[in-house]
Amino acid sequence: MLTEKQKSRRLGWSEAQSQLQRPKAGIASEPTDLKEYLGIVWIDDKPGLRFTLLAKDANEAGALAEAKYGKHPMSVWNEEDAHRIR
Repeated sequence: MLTEKQKSRRLGWSEAQSQLQRPKAGIASEPTDLKEYLGIVWIDDKPGLRFTLLAKDANEAGALAEAKYGKHPMSVWNEEDAHRIR
């Protein structure tokens, strides 16, 4: 297997750059499917604890928050989804 330096020597520089920037099949180039979710959890009589987490959808965000903080009253939302017209 050729190193990146060997590839750039063998190919022209611009062609080597285009080879490097192409995403490989089956591998996401960026984790764009994850969204940032905000939330508040109320544990006992303490004030609401604010948190953020990354998840694919609201169901996954709720499950992650419950796994981290336990089964307590909580609210989880995504700012982009909250502002979207329904």
